[in-house]
Amino acid sequence: MKKNVGTTDRYIRFLVGVALFINIIVLKPGLAGTILLAIGGIAFLLTAYFSFCSLYLPLKICTITGCRCDTGETSGPGNNTPQAG
Repeated sequence: MKKNVGTTDRYIRFLVGVALFINIIVLKPGLAGTILLAIGGIAFLLTAYFSFCSLYLPLKICTITGCRCDTGETSGPGNNTPQAG
């Protein structure tokens, strides 16, 4: 499981996950609403924690700076892989 969620994306996902849990407390939805908001909140918090989003794989999206989505490798200052150029 290679990381494909960058820092800004992680912060946004964390805030959305927390907001979904706050909505459970504030809105007091029924059972179905509580379950849906909790599942959404857990999904956002887990993707923020693990820096991995499975929906990004088929879309070939990587929000990490210097990430090459086809290989999942990063090409930056901390990586010794040669850059194409």
